[in-house]
Amino acid sequence: ILKLQFLYLIVRPHSEPNQTMACCFTCLGDEEQLVMESCTGEFSVENGPGCKCFAPWTSTHKRSVLLIPAGQARIILDKSTAGVRVVAGPCREWMGEREEQTKVIDCPQLAQSQYMVVRDQSTGKTENVVGPMVYVPGAHESCGAPQQCPQLTHEEYIVVTDSRTGTMKTVMGPQIYAPGKYDQVSGVKKCSALSQQEYIIVTDTNSGEMRNVVGPTLYQPGPYDSVSNKQSVYNLSRNEYIYIQDGEGCLKMVRGEARVIPEPLETVLGGVRKAVNLSKNEYIYVQDEEGRIRVVRGEALVIPSPLEQVIGGVRTALNLAKNEYVRIKDEEGVMRVERGEGRIIPGPYDEVIDGVHSAVNIDHHTAVLVRNEDTGSLILHTEHGLFFPTAYQQIVRTEKKIILEQYQSMVYKDKTGKFHYVRGDGDMRDFFLPPFCEVVSQEWSTDLRKEHTSVEKVWKFDRRPSYMNYEFNCRTMDNVELIVDVSFFWGIIDVQLLVEKTADAPGDTCTHARSSIIQQVSKIQLMDFLENFNSIIREACVGDEFYRERGVDLISVEVLKFQCASGETDMILQDIIKETADRLKKKERQKGENDVALSRLGGEIEEERMKKELIELQKSHLVTGARIEGDAEASQLTAFLERATKELSREQAMTMYMALHNSKAQIESVRALSQGATQMYLTPNDVTKISMQPLSK
Repeated sequence: ILKLQFLYLIVRPHSEPNQTMACCFTCLGDEEQLVMESCTGEFSVENGPGCKCFAPWTSTHKRSVLLIPAGQARIILDKSTAGVRVVAGPCREWMGEREEQTKVIDCPQLAQSQYMVVRDQSTGKTENVVGPMVYVPGAHESCGAPQQCPQLTHEEYIVVTDSRTGTMKTVMGPQIYAPGKYDQVSGVKKCSALSQQEYIIVTDTNSGEMRNVVGPTLYQPGPYDSVSNKQSVYNLSRNEYIYIQDGEGCLKMVRGEARVIPEPLETVLGGVRKAVNLSKNEYIYVQDEEGRIRVVRGEALVIPSPLEQVIGGVRTALNLAKNEYVRIKDEEGVMRVERGEGRIIPGPYDEVIDGVHSAVNIDHHTAVLVRNEDTGSLILHTEHGLFFPTAYQQIVRTEKKIILEQYQSMVYKDKTGKFHYVRGDGDMRDFFLPPFCEVVSQEWSTDLRKEHTSVEKVWKFDRRPSYMNYEFNCRTMDNVELIVDVSFFWGIIDVQLLVEKTADAPGDTCTHARSSIIQQVSKIQLMDFLENFNSIIREACVGDEFYRERGVDLISVEVLKFQCASGETDMILQDIIKETADRLKKKERQKGENDVALSRLGGEIEEERMKKELIELQKSHLVTGARIEGDAEASQLTAFLERATKELSREQAMTMYMALHNSKAQIESVRALSQGATQMYLTPNDVTKISMQPLSK
């Protein structure tokens, strides 16, 4: 039965047992509510738990109780009266018979330092709600996001406006400000901390009054004060100044030394300016309000008036030495020349043309070519000394005297195009080039193959013979291509023919010689060329009239080196040359060895001859020595015998002398042995004792 939503019963009342009545009932849970509507339109509710009876003609439906958690609220509408009510959690709420839930709202939770703005949608009023609390909004209220209460330090402040009256106030720190119910709070602002060199301009927005606040201070503005940015006080030194414009546009100048704080409506134009400190050789141009320009020279400390301005900055005077000058054009275009020595300061409308110039020192080797701008004529000045041009003269160039050696020649062209030929061994060996004339020069090839890839500009023609190297290719009759390097000994014999007939004498000479050599080499074999290359080259080149027709003479030609253009052929040629060289080398080596042997044999013969002469000389010396010793020995023997024969016989005297002689010889032998490094071993029988005693009478 409990599982059925509705159950129909037949009920018999006790009072009237003979009558019966039909009814319905339903069972409700703990969180269920039965809403009943009668046939007459009346509403009623029954809350659970329990079983509830109702008439069969009653319209019913179930709904759950409202479970409202913490931090939320429900807006409930009474349909019968159109009234609304707000129920905040946590709770269980049974709605009335004509009530229904229309909206679920969150309840903002505010900390101690938070607040929020609440607006009543029905009336449009706003108010501030300050924590700590959990705020339950009304049915027609909307809540802003929670905001932090302003935490102000001692340098901070806020402006608070009363939304009811519109009055404003300033709240200074340090504090945590909790806005009132009708307070509107501006953002946190910093007070202006001013040092001794700073100031601000404060404007009262109510009255429009402006004033300066000068440091050092911590300025706390009022609610209607508008504060400008910090500005620096102007501390002017002795050489500084400023221009100040007031509110009416009038200008004034303030010079240092001073501490200047402009008034609120005053403006400093261009900041701090430095006075112009001019030294003795400096000057400036100053222009006034009417456009007039004046020159201010040093030494001076210049401070222009408010309506004056310095044009172009500080300028340096032109200090001209004795050999310097400058061209100056005035405002009317008239030119003048200022010469040194002196200090030149141009006027305001003067223009210095091309700066300072040095005068030209004209001497024996230097001249000046000058163009007169009035007539256009060219004049060559050769008078010695410093040359200063006039106002309408222009120095075209400095001319150096052309000096030719005995063996040199040159050519110059005059204004009519005629060539003039000058030789160093003539009368005109040193001269200045006349006006409207130019030196004739040629570009001569200097590269090894004379292909005009490298050139030398030549205007002095050296007539002395000289050497010139040239390299070219040619081919023999047996089709061997050779690279030949030759040296031409050549010289200039006629400069006029040279200039008229050729523009590159070395190139033309080498080109023609190459053609002749190629033609000659093509008629011979390689081996013939190897044997007689110098004579072949000379025969092809020397004596040709081609060179004399061009003012040169080819005196001789020598081959410096040659090689085959092909690598393989060149290797074969090198082998041939090597064999020839080896053969000649061996020949020379053998010849040298033979010469050495002959020299050695002659030396040995001479040595033997000298030995023979030495032996003969030694023998003659020995004979002479023996003769002298014999004579001495004979004299000694004679003297001994003369004395000994007085007491002894001649035979006894001779025997005694021989014994003495032998003993003396032995003693000398022993003495000689003792003085050398020779060792002698004797037996007792070999030793004879010699007693050296004086002979008795």
